[in-house]
Amino acid sequence: MIVLIPSGSVSVLLPTQSGSISVLINEGAITVRTSAIQTIAGPTGSSGPPGVIGATGPIGPTGPIGPTGPAGPAATFSFSIKNQTSYTLINSDDSVENQFQGATFLLPPSPVAGQKHAVYTLDALLTVNGNGNLINGLTTAVLQRKDSIEFQYTGTQWRLL
Repeated sequence: MIVLIPSGSVSVLLPTQSGSISVLINEGAITVRTSAIQTIAGPTGSSGPPGVIGATGPIGPTGPIGPTGPAGPAATFSFSIKNQTSYTLINSDDSVENQFQGATFLLPPSPVAGQKHAVYTLDALLTVNGNGNLINGLTTAVLQRKDSIEFQYTGTQWRLL
């Protein structure tokens, strides 16, 4: 910072945290003086009376119970055992078990996206056909003895879960 001082003298008092700085500027001379602030501790005051916390009010009444929503559809789960050479699953078949050696099960021909079917076989070889839709890119899936597969339709093909 540059300060231009006119001819004559200027006196500046700069306060600081611990006192002040006095600067006297005369033509051709600068005088700087510092002074310290002296602090004297006074008596400690007493604290006021403690505050009073108000009492908590009573809890309000419980509101009325809302209306009951509509009843949802009844839960259904179908499980069937088939002992035949060929069976076409219907959309409501959740789980189907094969008991006929060398049987072929056909998945539903017009499935809905997200639809699932579980197929089980105990002591028989079973071929599951996509019935016009692919199964993981193939036309069929084969289950060995004591095997199970869950199929889910993606909207374009069946996938194995």
